[in-house]
Amino acid sequence: MASMPASPPEHRPAFQAPQAEPVWVLLGSKRGDNSQLLALADSLGLPYRALPLRFNALHWLPPALLGASRCNLKDRRLLDGPAPNLVLSSGRRSVAAARWLRQQAGAGCRLVHVGRPWGPLHWFDLIITTPQYALPAADNVQHNLLPMLDAAPPAPEPMALSERFAQLPRPWTVVILGGPSRPLVLTPDVAKELARQLDREQAERGGSLMVVASPRTPAGCVPAMQPLLRGPHALYAWGEPDNPYSALRAQADRFVVTDDSVQMLSELLLSGRPVQVFPLPERPDLLMRLVRAWARAAEQPGWLQRCFHWARDRGLLASLRSVSLFHRQLAAAGALGNPERVRELTAIERQTTLERVRRLLREAQASSAR
Repeated sequence: MASMPASPPEHRPAFQAPQAEPVWVLLGSKRGDNSQLLALADSLGLPYRALPLRFNALHWLPPALLGASRCNLKDRRLLDGPAPNLVLSSGRRSVAAARWLRQQAGAGCRLVHVGRPWGPLHWFDLIITTPQYALPAADNVQHNLLPMLDAAPPAPEPMALSERFAQLPRPWTVVILGGPSRPLVLTPDVAKELARQLDREQAERGGSLMVVASPRTPAGCVPAMQPLLRGPHALYAWGEPDNPYSALRAQADRFVVTDDSVQMLSELLLSGRPVQVFPLPERPDLLMRLVRAWARAAEQPGWLQRCFHWARDRGLLASLRSVSLFHRQLAAAGALGNPERVRELTAIERQTTLERVRRLLREAQASSAR
């Protein structure tokens, strides 16, 4: 049993008194990363310590320069205490701290990193990744199709909906807006195009539209959609009281979601309801165009390929993330529009991932006992 409930990081205590917790979870600033780490920690069924890391100005430096250190942390004492056997981390900023913990613990500690490693693969004992990062095959890389999320769907919350949502006629189409995610863009003009599409579909389907913004949604997007929706609808702009997302996620008849967030799409696919993806337009900047051209050239053996792999393996190529690659692999696996297939894939990937992590933990505990 976990020593902390799986509530959002901001509701957790900043620090737990040192005790025999074999698993430490390094939480960062991104909700999606933290959700995956906590889902993994909870699934292990062991006591764990969740540490919400806060970073100073040195967090801009790449992990290759920071090394195994705590120098980019605001509170270095947060990592004090009995050495863990397993460290779970995600994101670029936590890499140095994770490596420092293993350096202190020695052979009795294993590192598991979720997502993109931001450095050489050999820094970690296991990397749990998904298609958008296009990591190479390796013995210490677990390639999953879907992120590690809480498999249990949220309980219905009918009383959590305000009257403007609850009184709308069924069926409910819940529209989740993400935000710009390089190179994908979401602007008021793009939001208008989405609204026109939704209005046409609503005229055929009937029912109601419920548009919910997220923290990354630009402020002008929701107001831009309002005059273009002619059927029954309600809109929620981020920052308004009574956020309906959790209740609507549990009660929606279908979803429409922008394609910028792997986490958000995965959460909705796990709901068991139909999910329609709205593709955002791409506007790659010069750096991204150069990196993509380099990646294409590196498909052929030669010095360009060697240089590309060197830079990629040190986490220096942050422009390689491709959400479209994630969507293509979802479609190829038959996971779009097929809730049963999503549940099947999720169960298989979860079991395989947990088996690998538990094996690492047993190895670390055996090393500590020597």
